[in-house]
Amino acid sequence: METYIYLILKTAKPNISNFKDFKRTLLEWVAIFLAKDPTAKVNSYIAIPYNPYEPEPYERWTLKGMLDLPNELKVAEEFWDFLGKDSAYSEILKSIKLSPESQSLPSLEHYSVKV
Repeated sequence: METYIYLILKTAKPNISNFKDFKRTLLEWVAIFLAKDPTAKVNSYIAIPYNPYEPEPYERWTLKGMLDLPNELKVAEEFWDFLGKDSAYSEILKSIKLSPESQSLPSLEHYSVKV
């Protein structure tokens, strides 16, 4: 059986009212999908592409009690490795010459991606 994945891509520091809306959206997506196919396997996540607190874990007070963290949130390495493969995150950082501990990102205006 296929698994369907829905992702909401968000900034690293959303406020608490945003998380309420995000959670509602996740639940609505799953409900709509399951209304059409009750036997489907559906996962939905809030994805945050980077962790501004590296090397510390991502811990926002706005998350407390709002999400089932292991099952509804993917941050930085977990997100990129989920999309790509194991080590996708470190490969991305190497390609722009960063380490997870870097405190600032270089300007990305000179980078491009071929799709």
